[in-house]
Amino acid sequence: MPLTGDAFTQYSRTAPTKDSLDSGRWVACDESGYGGEQLLNNGRYLVYASVAIDDVEAAPIVQELRQAARIQSHELKFKSFQNRAGRRDLLRRLWQPGGTLDGRCAVYVVDKEYAAVAKIVDLLLEEQVWADGTDLYDRDEARRLARLVALQGWRALKPEGFRRLLDAFIAFASQRALGNEAATTAAFYAELETAWTSSTRRNITDILYRLRSTRPHGDVLHVDAGPLPILEMLVPSIAEVARRWSRHHKGPVSILTDDQNPSPTSGSATSPTSSASPGPPPRPPE
Repeated sequence: MPLTGDAFTQYSRTAPTKDSLDSGRWVACDESGYGGEQLLNNGRYLVYASVAIDDVEAAPIVQELRQAARIQSHELKFKSFQNRAGRRDLLRRLWQPGGTLDGRCAVYVVDKEYAAVAKIVDLLLEEQVWADGTDLYDRDEARRLARLVALQGWRALKPEGFRRLLDAFIAFASQRALGNEAATTAAFYAELETAWTSSTRRNITDILYRLRSTRPHGDVLHVDAGPLPILEMLVPSIAEVARRWSRHHKGPVSILTDDQNPSPTSGSATSPTSSASPGPPPRPPE
């Protein structure tokens, strides 16, 4: 699904970007670790990096960098810099205080393992709690439960059991389940039952017990879902980065991001008025 509507313009852009009153500040972005809805593929983290600069201003910087680093290839890849101290220093001088790109670079990081756990809470337990007349977002309870499972689930279930639970949820909640919803739903709740009976930590056992009652919501998960893939992390990352830069520059921004497969986005997305709820924070180190 492309980003469309009043807040977004989706197209393939070939002309150089240039800041203007119409487009606002151009922000060029790129990702690493993206695997669509298969959140446990391509590493644990989705990294979405952005630089607030248009092509007109970036062109001489890139050319100077290429010449100083003596790189002939058309595209500058970080792997050409990471293992050579002199080349790393070239980048460091751009980013350091007073450098050309000082204050113009940002990195948004999604812990995909934590995102999967947060989706379990948000798509199933929150629905059940709301149906019972309680707000799971009150006092940030949903976030607390998700963090608890993300941090202690692998201890309670052992790493292999925790991974099986997440794998079963992703298979059930992703669009790959379409056409086979009954089987993937049954498989997830069977794995949830196994996790509940084998959990060795009371706080995790209690949460898994609550999740067992969410089967009615699991049965209609894909029926109630909108057109955007349920487990998609790249689109909200784009929206959050756009919002961050819009606040920073106190005005409109245009986001230039590349085509992704199997992402629902296609081409470049321009978002002068982007808004999206921020996702859960990355899982803290232990």
